[in-house]
Amino acid sequence: MVIRALLLQLHGDSAGAIEVLRRCLERYPYASDVWGNLALFLLKDQKYSEALEATDKASNWVQKWNAFNVMNIRLNCLLNLKRTAEARNTLADLERVFPERAARELTKERVLLSALSK
Repeated sequence: MVIRALLLQLHGDSAGAIEVLRRCLERYPYASDVWGNLALFLLKDQKYSEALEATDKASNWVQKWNAFNVMNIRLNCLLNLKRTAEARNTLADLERVFPERAARELTKERVLLSALSK
């Protein structure tokens, strides 16, 4: 089902992809990778509040190797919703838990958070 959702997303049918992932989660509610993909697709579709909810569900079941990605999606949702205090805390958590990766990959998010904080 996830592959089908990815193909739909690649062909521009984000609504179809999101629906496929939601159906998959009805069957497999503990699939953190599916929650993570749903959060990413919702983020790309600018459905930030829904994406944020999906990251909460994903983080309940996420493996450590995937945690950075889920937290990064959460950070981007919070930034787009202009929830700067929560975004600042999430960024701090990312920098504390994944210092090297955060230093490499979160420059854009730091700049945006700085601009929102002014």
